[in-house]
Amino acid sequence: MNPLVSSTGSRQFPPSRNERWHCASSFFPLLALTAGLLLSTGTAQAANLLVNPGFETPPSGHATYGTTVATGWAYFSPPEPPGYFGDYWVQTGTAHGLAAHSGANYWSQWSALNNGNTNVAGIYQTFSSSPGSIYQASGWISAPSGDNGGLGADALAWIQVEFLDANTNLLALYKSGNYSASVGYDTWFQYSVTNVCDLTQPVSGGDPYFTNYVVTGSVSQLVAPSGTTAVRYRYALLQTVVKGSADLDDAVLNQVSGPVPPVINNLFPQNMIFVNPGSNLSFNVSSPSGFTINNSGIHLILNGTDVSGTLTISGSASSKNVVCSGLQSNSTYTVSISVTDASGLNVSASTFFQTMWFGIQPVTYVWEAEDWDFNSGMYIDNPNLCSASGDPNCYFGKVGVQGVDENNTSGASGLFRPVIRWGRPLLEITCAQTFLQRADRLQNRPV
Repeated sequence: MNPLVSSTGSRQFPPSRNERWHCASSFFPLLALTAGLLLSTGTAQAANLLVNPGFETPPSGHATYGTTVATGWAYFSPPEPPGYFGDYWVQTGTAHGLAAHSGANYWSQWSALNNGNTNVAGIYQTFSSSPGSIYQASGWISAPSGDNGGLGADALAWIQVEFLDANTNLLALYKSGNYSASVGYDTWFQYSVTNVCDLTQPVSGGDPYFTNYVVTGSVSQLVAPSGTTAVRYRYALLQTVVKGSADLDDAVLNQVSGPVPPVINNLFPQNMIFVNPGSNLSFNVSSPSGFTINNSGIHLILNGTDVSGTLTISGSASSKNVVCSGLQSNSTYTVSISVTDASGLNVSASTFFQTMWFGIQPVTYVWEAEDWDFNSGMYIDNPNLCSASGDPNCYFGKVGVQGVDENNTSGASGLFRPVIRWGRPLLEITCAQTFLQRADRLQNRPV
């Protein structure tokens, strides 16, 4: 069944939008991975394929630079208005009474902007795969009771694993049990992906952009069927009432058997600003299965231009070091990397960064200046440079809440950049007619 086509045969969304599926289930969460899962014969050993599974890699907060929502992850939702803020946050520390399951950060997913309609939104990662490869998947899900009074009664969150063919058609689908408010607040629960979905039995879930399927059984391992070229890990929240959040931490997609796709490591710069252009863009790529990685299989798109032919590549047949030089000062870069090994398995990665003037006269520097929270403790960890409203990842015009984000002696809340804040002039540093702001969560900081 083509996942882009509903049970009535009508196309649900264009190919450029992300495919979305869900299988209906009332199973309770499995709080541990199935014991005794044996490693099958193959070239892989159990290893988590997911990039940034605990959301510890910057950026945190609401990062919307380019298409990055959290390093390594992609976001999906029903169609939203251009420039819409987006219904998610990478929480740092304890938020609304919920601390991370491990580390400092976790993913917080709200109900997408829906005008009262049921919708499904969340995040995913996709990896190259081969038929017969075996996987196991899990993650920790929770909800904070202090976030807008908790989840709505209809809200369901789950994890699913999808196997896709070369045309992104859905071949097989597995799902965890559903998390809901009835499971409990402020405590993390581990959910394992073990439920089998029947693709011949679609179920109406209320979101026309997300297909549901019936659960017909359970398995202890996820086997890629014939025709598989990709495996996708997806975290999803279904909700009608916009209320509260359902959160994810320590996501796992282990490959326990089968050839492993190439791995990109040591990518620099990784979602950074203040980069010396002389440092160059660099990364390592290797094949855990020992397959050859030809230079022609390494592609890099820099600000929309293919610069693969200019790369400096060294190393062995199955492990390469790649350098892209010639970066320009005081520029913004978006990067897309794709690597395919000799077996046809591939991997991709992306990053963004901004360079600064370095050692060139007249010297012009951009540097960080501390600023304040807004909207009752919200902040942007990696803001865009801007001097006008309209960018959701910019501090310009953000409003602080009196007694929470600021201590305004007048007793009134105001725009983010009044002349006086905290009883002293607000520091602004300008560079090339722009300014950079960053919130470092200085709530109630004494003057």
